[in-house]
Amino acid sequence: MSGGREYAKIGDRIYTRHAVDRTMPRGLTTHGRSMSPTNVEKVIRHGAMREEIVDGVTRQIYRAGTAEVVTKQGGKLVVTLNPRKYR
Repeated sequence: MSGGREYAKIGDRIYTRHAVDRTMPRGLTTHGRSMSPTNVEKVIRHGAMREEIVDGVTRQIYRAGTAEVVTKQGGKLVVTLNPRKYR
């Protein structure tokens, strides 16, 4: 926990609570999207990346197929991911 926010370390990355919820199977949580950390890694490693500034913070948005992973801190902090599977 840092600054009142919860984080989880998965592999070499830190995930926000929201991102962890998104890795869960649909139905297990209201935000579950069934996107495993393995698929998150595939999107980050093999996907196209663009940067976007949101509220003064630079975010990296990785996209592979229809899957999208949003990170901060140069990819070290996974903020969220979309519900589609890596192709």
